[in-house]
Amino acid sequence: MSDRKINMPISLVKQMIDPLFTKSIRDKQFVIDAFISMLPDYNLEMFLELVARNKYTPVKKGSHVMFRPNRYFFDDYDQDTMIDMGLSTKDDYVYGIVLDDDSYSNDFNPYAHKMKVNIYVWYDNEFTYRKESINTMDLNVIKESDIPYFKIIKNEIQV
Repeated sequence: MSDRKINMPISLVKQMIDPLFTKSIRDKQFVIDAFISMLPDYNLEMFLELVARNKYTPVKKGSHVMFRPNRYFFDDYDQDTMIDMGLSTKDDYVYGIVLDDDSYSNDFNPYAHKMKVNIYVWYDNEFTYRKESINTMDLNVIKESDIPYFKIIKNEIQV
């Protein structure tokens, strides 16, 4: 286990996890080693990121989210049009809605490594979706009212 690495040496991971376990645990080092070995790398990375963050809002089915897509995403869509339609930001964020976690379980896990997301896109002059699997820690939960596209639509309906 000592040569296992995530994006940091395992010895640093142990130092970060150590304070989370009370000293009253019998054989604390064994418990830490067992904990680390039981988690796949992506779950351990997610756990460490959760520990390090000041605040995290877990996603739910139906959560509206924003995130930066992979760098090839805008090869399929006109970014300027997406920005004009309120479906993207100038700093490359896009919006979507969480459909489910991307696991084989029947139960939704808000801490699954990836989430199935319907990304809101503008394609062939109409609003549509693009379904993708997105790293959960890349998703920022927002309100639907934070998405400019939905504000534009509401204003057009009221006119």
